[in-house]
Amino acid sequence: MVKNTALKLVYYETYLKESQYAPYVQRARILLDEGLTDAAEEVLKYLPDERVLLEELVNKLKDKPVYKALKRGLRENSTDVKFVKALFSLGTHILIECEQGNTEYKMLLSTVYHKIGSLLKDI
Repeated sequence: MVKNTALKLVYYETYLKESQYAPYVQRARILLDEGLTDAAEEVLKYLPDERVLLEELVNKLKDKPVYKALKRGLRENSTDVKFVKALFSLGTHILIECEQGNTEYKMLLSTVYHKIGSLLKDI
């Protein structure tokens, strides 16, 4: 369990150290360093995962044309060109959020671009 917690913490430190979630990450690091693995796990439960961040970001795009294509593509696990274009747009919006200080969204970049790459093989 200590190894799993440490791996999770390193992942969150990579992506959330400069975000609004930094205090949680720092607290979990202190607890883990003190050998309080269960307490560190409890703190980590308050941090968002990729699914939560993706949902938040897509909802922020409700007034954008890309919103419907993203919602449909994610819901239906689409493989069409419209969805690929929507994913490229999502990548741009992730970077815009990061520029605005919401760096937690960079956690999504590798997953989004991996999905684009796998879909491009089928087009």
